[in-house]
Amino acid sequence: MSEVIRGAIRRLVVHQSLTTEADVQSFDEALSICAEHLGEFTRPEVEAILRIFRDDTQHREVMGGLIHLVEAVPINLYVPSVLAVLSDMEGVAQHWAIGLVGAMTNDADYTEALLNAAALAPPEQQVALERVLGAAAARKFANANSVLQRLRAFDSRM
Repeated sequence: MSEVIRGAIRRLVVHQSLTTEADVQSFDEALSICAEHLGEFTRPEVEAILRIFRDDTQHREVMGGLIHLVEAVPINLYVPSVLAVLSDMEGVAQHWAIGLVGAMTNDADYTEALLNAAALAPPEQQVALERVLGAAAARKFANANSVLQRLRAFDSRM
């Protein structure tokens, strides 16, 4: 990880509470730096950024900038990274976890990538995905229930 990316991610973490205007400004600046270096990201950087999401943020719209950043990551990097951090996100960023996974269920390519990644994931990641898909289905994400059923059907064959 380059020092520029490392520094930007540190700034995102430090200012993730977004409680002051200075936090918001620093967070936005760090997001811009990350976006400029997106092509250099590896899975640890994507996972670190996903762990920044917080449900208790003062400025959801600013935190929403993270959504745009991570969704710009190539699918083969993004999907396994989301799966890897879901259980961490459930405790502090359940709203964001449900939104990320729910959005994936609305796209055929992301759905297939998610199911393929789940097939290779450790059991605890599969269980976390089941919980989040169930919550996404309850929140009326149109395709979440069918993806959940496909995941369960896969699990029963193992």
